[in-house]
Amino acid sequence: MRLTVVALLAASLLAGCGEAPPAEPLAGITVPARTADPSVDPSTSSPSASASPSTPGATAAPPSPSTTRPPSGPSPSSEPTQPPARPSTSRPPSAPSRPAPRTVEDPLAELDVEDQRGDGGSVTVAEAVLSRGSGWVVVRSSSGRILGTAPVRQGTRLLRVVLDRPATSGVLRAELRKDDGDGRFRASTDLVVTEDGERVSESFEYVLE
Repeated sequence: MRLTVVALLAASLLAGCGEAPPAEPLAGITVPARTADPSVDPSTSSPSASASPSTPGATAAPPSPSTTRPPSGPSPSSEPTQPPARPSTSRPPSAPSRPAPRTVEDPLAELDVEDQRGDGGSVTVAEAVLSRGSGWVVVRSSSGRILGTAPVRQGTRLLRVVLDRPATSGVLRAELRKDDGDGRFRASTDLVVTEDGERVSESFEYVLE
């Protein structure tokens, strides 16, 4: 026991001088050998143990600024857009057209009007013939407007048509119509007289004096 105390004192003195003598085994003291724990895997040792010591004077890098962006509102382009309205191509309803007048075939019908002069109040028809029934001689302007009418009896030849609207100089046209039985001229109902499928009509020159 005394030797042990002396050895400890000597070691303390040497440590103070900067030199440490080799440790000698203490008499009578047995240090058990340290054995590794078989349940601990060396590869999974604590990161703090394997981490390299920090270098004196080194400063830690500042943390990088966050790259997280605040949520933005909906993109204007993501909103549904409507195509521009197209101009309407619909047309207004047109007035109903008048039905074409019926026709009647008369192979013996005749109409003859000569070029003439006048005061615009009447037209002279040289010949107007219907083989059966009665009808009308209709005088029209160059635009198709009715200027006047005169009745035609079966076998009528020469007649004078008094105009309801005065004629002007230009080309006029006369045509034959067959009365529909009411004794009055109606352009929409009186029948158009045809010969071999063609209207019985005559164009002539009228000169206003």
